[in-house]
This record gives sequence, structure tokens and C-alpha cells, in this order.
Amino acid sequence: MTTKIKISLIVFSSLFVLLLGTIYYDYFNKKIFNANQEFFVTHNNYTEFVEDLDGILFNDQSSHNIKTFVFNCFLNQKRLKYWFEKGVIHGRYLFNTSFTINDIINKLRAGDRDPVNIIFNSANSFQDVFSVVSSQLHVDSIDFINYIDSAKIDMDRLCFIPETYNMYWSISVADFFKKMNHEYNKFWNRERTWAAGKMNLTPFEVIVLASIVEKETQHIAEMSTIAGVYLNRLNGWTKSGKMRLQADPTINYCRVKSGKERRNRIYIKNINEESACLHNTYHHDGLPPSPICIPSTQAIEAVLNPDKHDFLYFCAKPGWDGQHNFAKNSRQHQKNQKKWTKWLNQQGIR
Repeated sequence: MTTKIKISLIVFSSLFVLLLGTIYYDYFNKKIFNANQEFFVTHNNYTEFVEDLDGILFNDQSSHNIKTFVFNCFLNQKRLKYWFEKGVIHGRYLFNTSFTINDIINKLRAGDRDPVNIIFNSANSFQDVFSVVSSQLHVDSIDFINYIDSAKIDMDRLCFIPETYNMYWSISVADFFKKMNHEYNKFWNRERTWAAGKMNLTPFEVIVLASIVEKETQHIAEMSTIAGVYLNRLNGWTKSGKMRLQADPTINYCRVKSGKERRNRIYIKNINEESACLHNTYHHDGLPPSPICIPSTQAIEAVLNPDKHDFLYFCAKPGWDGQHNFAKNSRQHQKNQKKWTKWLNQQGIR
């Protein structure tokens, strides 16, 4: 081999090493993001996964093929495919501005997923809750229903506490229900359980009553007062004996269950139409057999900490603010009802 050829090989090798070194420095051990990045691993196909990863790492197309070639060599050296096929990697990852490609691959390989905050509030039904939750997790709302059927979960006894929960985006449906059951039991600590027992209620019965309070008012400040009214009725504060709850929201619940629409005004005929419904608190004593909605924590706390008063009745105030007038006797209640009815008629609400 001539000296000229040797020099050419040395120069070529040096340039190649320099090029690899530049790529390695620029893309493997250099900060690459100007803002935090959220990355979801959803694919079961490794090639598609790498294409997604390539897309957020190499948005600069210059020398893209060379970078991708070296990048793939780097992934092979890191044995990322092995960890991907073991199912370790699936989930949600946050890459912050201090991350290098090396940091990113190490995080993925370790399966160091980042949780999400799952938020849901009070809702009319669990189907509504599942719809909201599925939009925040890697799960379809129908999967919740299928799991309930397969696990033979009694929907009438199922209770969730509306809150913000920290869980993995790729959590399984089974683990989601375990998490919610754990949080429900955690919510019912000794103090809350004691408060319920003091009123001769179980935690489940508190949830049932809270669901009615939830549907009676949009004003949190009124909830404890309304809870006090219903507890007074449950305790039989009338001279004629035990009083039924007579809660209009339970009639709308019965109507929806029987395929009818909710009503803004509940008439006697509407109440009697649903006489067979066990949730009809005009026709059946005591609490309904199950909640009529998923109540908020504010409604639950209102039942656990009710206002102490002598009110047995309440009626919406005329106007659109949703507040109520409270009464200790039927005579005052009828006066309040007349004002409310007159206003409804003026508004053409039937």
C-alpha cells in the first residue's frame, strides 16, 4: 500500500470518526428540547415506536439519514428493542429541557413512566365518569363496562369519590378499579366513619343521601342546610310520625331509568307514575337503595356535617339563582311554594 493511499485512508477514517463524534455529541449527549415534551408509547410494533421517537428527536432534516443510521446503532447498543418487547416501555413519558437523547433512552428502557392527574367531578352516572376518565387514560370507556360485567361488580353498590387522582396513563382497567376502591376506603377514615355512625348511617348510606343533596342544589353553601332537612325527615320530626324524604330528584332518577326525560317541574301525576320505582322517595320510606348520582365530596361532607336546625321543608326561590327558602312547618312551606309556582308560570316553565 502506497504512502498516498495510507494517508487517504487515515484522513477518511479521521473524518468519519469526526462525523460520528459530532453526531454523537450533538444528538446523544446534548440538550435537545427548548420546551418539555410529552411522549406516549402506544405501539406494539417496535418499528412504529422508533419512528415516533425519531419524529420528536430529529425534527431537523439535515443529514437525517446519517443521524437515523447512527441512532439505530445506538438503540441496538442500548438493547431498547429487548425492553420494548418485554412490555416495560408502554406508557406516558415527560422529557424536560435538560434531557439528552441518552437520558431519554435510559428513561424509556427503565420504563420510568410519568403518571397523570385523573380528574372527575360529580356526575349523573358511571357511564359519564368512564367517558371522562377514558379521555385521560389509554383505555376505552367500553372497557370499563366490559370489566364490570366480567368481574360481576354490583353497579348499585359501586361508589367513587370525585377527586384528582395520580395514576399511570397506561393503567389497566382492573388496576384502575383497585385504585378507586383503595381511595374510597382511604376516604372513609375513622373520623368520617364515626360521623356517619353518629347519625345512624353507614358510609354507603351517606353516599346515597349525598347524591340527593347534590341534585337539590348547585350552591355548596346550601348543602349542609339541605342535608339537615333530610336528616330531620329521616329522624321523624313530625307530630304525625315518620316523614318520607319526598325528594324531587329521585323522581327524575326514576323517570330516566324508565326511559323518560327529566322534568323541570314535578307534578303529582309524575310522582304517581313512578310509584313502583324503589328510588321514589314519595312512595317509599327511608333512603333509596342506591345513589341517584355520583355526589361531590362537598355533598358528602355536608351530610357528615349537617346544619342543626328545625327545618323540615325547602322550596326554590323565585329567580334563576337556584337558591332555596326553608320552612319549619307546612303552612310556611305552602307560602313559599306559591311564590315559586307563580314565578314558574310567569316564565312559562311547565
